[in-house]
Amino acid sequence: MGNLPKPADLAALETKLRELTASLASAKNEDQAQKISAEIATLQEKLDGYVYELSKPGDWLPAAEIQSTVDVQQLNGTARFKVCAMSYQHYQDAFKETPTPEVPVLKAGGREEANPQDKHYQEARAEAEFKRMVRFIDSCSIKIPGDNLAEKAKWASENLWRDQEVQSLYGGIANLSGFVSGFKERVAPVVTEITDPAQWATLTRSSSMFCFQRAGITIGFRVKPVSRLLQERIEAETEPPLPPKIPKVSSPRNKPEFVDNPDDPKHVAKCGELARRRLVAFLEASLPFQIPGADYEAKHAWIAQRPAGEVLKLYNHVMLEVNGYRSRVSFF
Repeated sequence: MGNLPKPADLAALETKLRELTASLASAKNEDQAQKISAEIATLQEKLDGYVYELSKPGDWLPAAEIQSTVDVQQLNGTARFKVCAMSYQHYQDAFKETPTPEVPVLKAGGREEANPQDKHYQEARAEAEFKRMVRFIDSCSIKIPGDNLAEKAKWASENLWRDQEVQSLYGGIANLSGFVSGFKERVAPVVTEITDPAQWATLTRSSSMFCFQRAGITIGFRVKPVSRLLQERIEAETEPPLPPKIPKVSSPRNKPEFVDNPDDPKHVAKCGELARRRLVAFLEASLPFQIPGADYEAKHAWIAQRPAGEVLKLYNHVMLEVNGYRSRVSFF
């Protein structure tokens, strides 16, 4: 994986470290050498813990502007590809275009059980995953021949003979997009004895840094918790509707029974829209800056251009770690 342009303060630290390291060889005496060595150790400690904090909208680059290279090992050498990060919009479009097939139900002895080991299901799932990889490579790296995804996947199946190469290139794109990394900043734990509610209220508002490794550079978002009142308001505004009812296949004709149909296309689309609204609302409440845009549509359009893995892992961190949130309802 190639390197992204480095932040100016990080580049300055690295330049200073190189200068000090070079000067160590020409130290006039042991005292001077020890002094330089101490400065080197201090600088190295700063570099080891360096985090480029994204504190305003302009710091969080669109996925298309986060570019690097991915080296793919071949039998007789290395193929190097230029890549950009996968946007959240690319991610949503890919799963909409090639959804994961439903797990078939095995009926036996009057019981129904999911059967993920079904051969046809596994083949269909593998085909959907391959098409998504082709789509992401086509969008984020080299253009695959074909007028549509089916033609592109067909070309890849016929002409790219080593699946490991496709997977390796896709893995590099996913890594650059934030899917592989994502971790809370390591800080020394502090024990605080609580003596009154106001003190507790102050501490519970503390922010934390959530970080990603982006092509050798650690970037971080300082995220803050969301009050329970605001959580409940967001949840109420984005609560999914009940699924429509359909007749039960096995019910008698003269007395039909009805069951929920969560797979109804309109219901699925509505739930997806509400889930995206919830994501935008919680991210805006937790990030240190306001998401650009006058309304939800504009804010979502802005978020949709950020790296997909960073958006999804940051949202998961905000919901589960920062807020300790447990939803009372499910979208599906």
